Amino acid sequence: MIRKTLKENKDNRRKLFFFLKPSHIIPFFSVVVLGLPLTILLAFWFAFLGRVYPQVSVCQIVLTGKNQKEARLALTNILTKKVPPKITLHYQDESFPLDLTSLEYLPLVSSQKALNIGRGNSLLQNLKQVMASWPGKDLFFDFQLDNTQIESEIASIAAKLYQPAIDPAIKITTKNGQKTVLVDDGKNGQEVNLRELKQDILASLSCPEREIVLSIPLLTVTSQVSSAMAEETRKRASLFLNQTINLQLEDQEWTVNDEEIISFLSFYGGFDQHKIVEYSQNLAKTINTLPKNAAFRFEDNRVTLFHPSKEGLSLEEDQFAEEFEKALVILETTQQNQTMSVPVKKTAAQISMANVNSLGIQELLGRGTSLFFGSITKRIHNINLASLRLNGILVAPGETFSFNKTLGDVSADTGFKQAYIIKEGRTILGDGGGVCQVSTTFFRAALNTGLPITERQAHAYRVHYYEDDLGPGFDATVFDPTADLKIKNDTPAYILIQSNIDLKKKKLTFEIYGTNDGREVEISKARVWDKVPPLPDLYQDDPTLPIGTIKQVDWKAWGAKAAFDYKVTRNGETIFEKTFFSIYKPWQAVYLRGTAR
Repeated sequence: MIRKTLKENKDNRRKLFFFLKPSHIIPFFSVVVLGLPLTILLAFWFAFLGRVYPQVSVCQIVLTGKNQKEARLALTNILTKKVPPKITLHYQDESFPLDLTSLEYLPLVSSQKALNIGRGNSLLQNLKQVMASWPGKDLFFDFQLDNTQIESEIASIAAKLYQPAIDPAIKITTKNGQKTVLVDDGKNGQEVNLRELKQDILASLSCPEREIVLSIPLLTVTSQVSSAMAEETRKRASLFLNQTINLQLEDQEWTVNDEEIISFLSFYGGFDQHKIVEYSQNLAKTINTLPKNAAFRFEDNRVTLFHPSKEGLSLEEDQFAEEFEKALVILETTQQNQTMSVPVKKTAAQISMANVNSLGIQELLGRGTSLFFGSITKRIHNINLASLRLNGILVAPGETFSFNKTLGDVSADTGFKQAYIIKEGRTILGDGGGVCQVSTTFFRAALNTGLPITERQAHAYRVHYYEDDLGPGFDATVFDPTADLKIKNDTPAYILIQSNIDLKKKKLTFEIYGTNDGREVEISKARVWDKVPPLPDLYQDDPTLPIGTIKQVDWKAWGAKAAFDYKVTRNGETIFEKTFFSIYKPWQAVYLRGTAR
């Protein structure tokens, strides 16, 4: 029975095809073969119209079937849980957090990219994209970041971890009185692989995470000096054992010994030009001196020599480097000690004893004084030292005198001691406390001489040293490089600055000598207004002082505004006039209270 049914079905199919004409067969198969897939494709297209196709996700956040708004919302919700992220870079026991304040994820851009998959410019392209994403298309999260900031942070970390390769070193050792040359092996260095590290950082940010920890990739930095090059240099170095080069300059002499000579050898042959230039520059620091004018003193109505003038010297560095290298080459060839003269350029002083009669220093033009009762010993030392540096100074006609430039470096290295100074709104111990007593006194001398004051600053608060005689406003503070005192010599001749300190009377005096051109000086009394009482006393705990100890480090002073008028005339005509204003802050007394047990 079953065989019969199968036979009938087969016969029916034959009849069906038998009745189809040849011209109908192709359209028939087109409808059957193409119609069904096309119908499915159209249904699929309508089902996902404006929605993300299946198997599409962003950082494993499935977006299938979501429109753009829904997709963006899903991505935004993830960001609220994982942003802002924290990235820490690690190397051994060190950690370096990165600043990600400029990081911004872009859920709108990412959701749009997910929606665009399968929606290209052509049907074939769309089909390819859909088929390619069928196993699953997981996109990265789009974000923007300040690239310059990240690169700057990475570079800063790289600088901390960088270790240069150390080349082999040639050195001399002595054993039983016998010198030999040895080679110390070099050492590999390291540097951060910047490109790989940046790629790792960007890759780690592709999917939002609350905390990211990355290891810093490093590269090995090897020395460029091979063992063969080191051995060849060692052999050359042995030729310099017990050899010297003597450098001569007038009554000065320097000896370059064998150990120093060997340091100039280059592993690449010849001598290291950089080291020779560096040696030349260091020698120049020892030799170079500015010309020094003769200093004078006015006494017994005449100018006498205080100290003679001195030529300036400057090393001819290029010439020295060239001649020094020649001496090294000859020494290597002959193994005989070398002597060379140091080439220098001499500069004559502008003023010598021969100029004394043409300087025009004939009489006293003005004087300024101040008192320093109550100063501690170190402050008096600094006042004396600073005033001596300005003693005997000459200022040419038309020249502007700078107090800071003339005084030079104020530090422990130049002989100054620590005493109280005003700095950053506090009275603290600092090098050169008391120098402002000198600048204040010189300011007064310049005023009484009738010279133009081109730069002057008042102190931050009223200092009793400067008010014991003239009252507030007649002071001038200096602090290189922020505050300077400058005057201009507008007289027809040189002026001579002369200082005198009376340690018994605690009095400092500056006198200015030159040629009187008939000018007259008018200085008004100080005007004081807007007085403000001192702030309440301040007590601060200090663990360095024993408990129960009270130490005062700042003193109270009234705040105020002060001014005085300065006018210079000649033959009834005003040369210049100026009003000097000073604004003094109210100052509180500060006490340190010991807490140490």
